[in-house]
Amino acid sequence: MNLSFKKPSVDTCSKCDRINMKLKYAFVDQATNLKTLKEHQEAFKAAYEEKKANKQLAQSSEVVAVITFDLQQCLPTTYLQTNVAFYKRQLWTFNLTIHDLKTNKAFCYMWPECEGNRGANDIASCLYDFIINQLPNLHPNAKKLIMFSDSCFGQNKNSIVTTMLMLVTRLSPQLQFIEHKFLVPGHTHMEADTDHALIERIYTCQEIGTN
Repeated sequence: MNLSFKKPSVDTCSKCDRINMKLKYAFVDQATNLKTLKEHQEAFKAAYEEKKANKQLAQSSEVVAVITFDLQQCLPTTYLQTNVAFYKRQLWTFNLTIHDLKTNKAFCYMWPECEGNRGANDIASCLYDFIINQLPNLHPNAKKLIMFSDSCFGQNKNSIVTTMLMLVTRLSPQLQFIEHKFLVPGHTHMEADTDHALIERIYTCQEIGTN
């Protein structure tokens, strides 16, 4: 079957790790720690179930569109493995990926660090362009947009992005409602992250000249 297994190349949840370490070594407040861990697990599982349900809704409805978006880790430009590059400062390229859950299409907004930052204004600008210019082509009948992201305050969960979304509802000829839902910190794997893994694999292979 040509199947293989590997450890997931993602960070673990700091809250889960902290509670598990207390349960393993502290031996105090075991009941409280177990309760906290259970509540945390129930919260992120409920968030994933909510995303799953909304994805199914997007598949069956013409008036609801659902997207996930996330900023990829910085991409060095160019990607070099020579030891000299280790002591040099490389140019970083940023990439915000927006994944449409109905069409399964990914849209990448990329810019170098010399042309922009990774703050709320940059994220809001990319989302604005997608909603105004791309969404009408993907979902011409959509009246409601549901967005999933992580809970990063400096990029997604702030007044700048919220204000932009309020502006979009006034400018868009089709959208009437926008819901922005945040996954539980430490458990934010989304379809956009799968796109990032593919980009990084191809990016690395092309740069070092392997297949």
